[in-house]
Amino acid sequence: MDKNVYIINKEITSVEVDFNLDTKLSNIFLFFQEVSSIQSEVFHIGKADTLDKDLHWVITRFNVEISRLPKYGEHIKVVTYPGTSNVLFFNRHFRILDEKDNVLVKACSVWCVIEDKTHMVKKDPFNGLVLPVSKMEDELPLPGKVEYKEGKLIYKKTIRYSDIDLNSHLNNTRYIELIQDAFDLDFYKTHKLTNLTINYLAELKLGDEVSIYLEGDNKVTVRGSKDNKDHFLCCLEFINK
Repeated sequence: MDKNVYIINKEITSVEVDFNLDTKLSNIFLFFQEVSSIQSEVFHIGKADTLDKDLHWVITRFNVEISRLPKYGEHIKVVTYPGTSNVLFFNRHFRILDEKDNVLVKACSVWCVIEDKTHMVKKDPFNGLVLPVSKMEDELPLPGKVEYKEGKLIYKKTIRYSDIDLNSHLNNTRYIELIQDAFDLDFYKTHKLTNLTINYLAELKLGDEVSIYLEGDNKVTVRGSKDNKDHFLCCLEFINK
């Protein structure tokens, strides 16, 4: 395999699954975050070159395609590798494989680095460093823009201590939990998620109250807003079980 492809092996535990014994979507994103953080250290674009310099990696968009979710007790491989990048944005691909290397989940993401004081995107944060570009067959395209028209308010959530991460804002995996909670248990009993695209538009901080709106049926858009400003938009496609 390409030397720029990084892999971690993992067994799915009981705390990572739902009532169907499927890995929760938020934990899929947590696996992506973990493997990308490890490889960033290999490429010398990790903590020493970001947090120690008052910079932060942030995700702007994610595109995910799901054949099936890993089951409780299953052994999987979480795979990542860098795609194209420029002075502002860094693309990264992910896959989750079963023990026979069948692809369970594919994803493509767009990242940038922001300055802690200004919260602005840092241009050329690694002083001209060019990451190696890898490629696999059947990659997902870069995530596009999610559109939202009008939906209904589902619930409101106040951001608490347990929701924030080392950047002191709502972690990207917590956004996914907000989205998951927009649907009730009966919906999950009868529907299977196949595709997801999320646009992270603005950060949420401790004490913020976010309103969650939903529109659509099997193709659904979830909107998270604060003071009528969009903080994330997510399009999800489901099929009936």
